[in-house]
Amino acid sequence: AVVSTQSTWKQWYQRRVHGSSGINAEYMGHSYELLLHKLETMVNDETWYRGSQDAYDEIALSFKDFQSKAADLNVHDLTDFLKSDRFKDSGFSWDGKDRIVKAFS
Repeated sequence: AVVSTQSTWKQWYQRRVHGSSGINAEYMGHSYELLLHKLETMVNDETWYRGSQDAYDEIALSFKDFQSKAADLNVHDLTDFLKSDRFKDSGFSWDGKDRIVKAFS
């Protein structure tokens, strides 16, 4: 049986990009860092808007705004990110009821 070169390369690429678990951990980690950067920028903008550079206990960020910024990065499903330890360890929490992201100092 002859296997086409295109098929072989496609299989290699699928394994390389998606890995055995179906998720590229390196890409996920990079996406998480970009998403955290977007959140930190939103916190800085909100702090500036409030006119205070002082520490804050909690800042509520619009999830809709965050979704829009994530979509700019071509990230459309935030479920895993919002549940991740990286998200929580960075001082954020997700309030699904009120659909806000909370940032803690």
